[in-house]
Amino acid sequence: PSAGNFETVPSSASNLGPTSKKLSDQVKERIEYLKKMHPNETSIPSDLVYTSASGIDPHISLFGAFYQVDRIAKARSLHEVDKNKIIDLILSNKENTYVNVLILNLALDGIFNE
Repeated sequence: PSAGNFETVPSSASNLGPTSKKLSDQVKERIEYLKKMHPNETSIPSDLVYTSASGIDPHISLFGAFYQVDRIAKARSLHEVDKNKIIDLILSNKENTYVNVLILNLALDGIFNE
């Protein structure tokens, strides 16, 4: 999620604090959405529920990336066999415990749009 709704100008955070009802409602909505998208998963990566400070942070956790492998495959109309290639790309594009989503998407484009 992006606090700036994926707008690059201006970039800013929501400035909602931990006691904010609006933030609490947004987090609950995201959790419910992810539960519907991934009904068999028991835990949800926190970085997919909360927004980044700037609203345009290109990184997500490895857990967040692996959590979305099925969604990546579906969005790109890929077959079950291609999921292993997606996992390999996540691992080969990791930066410590994070993945730069832009770089991963470019790598996915290079592999699957040949």
